[in-house]
Amino acid sequence: MPLNGTFLTTSCIFGGVYLSFLTPDLILSYLMATPFLTVLLLWISICSVQLKLRKQYTDKRVSG
Repeated sequence: MPLNGTFLTTSCIFGGVYLSFLTPDLILSYLMATPFLTVLLLWISICSVQLKLRKQYTDKRVSG
């Protein structure tokens, strides 16, 4: 059993519960913004890689 990972996860959950008791509105807004920012960063990286590799793909397709 990975004890270090279990203890780290448990401490993060307890920390989040404690913070939600202190400032429930602020924590909820942070929790709602975190997945949005993660998805936004993923889509930006996918789009930038697509734009960067598009020229290589068309060059190979035309020459091959």
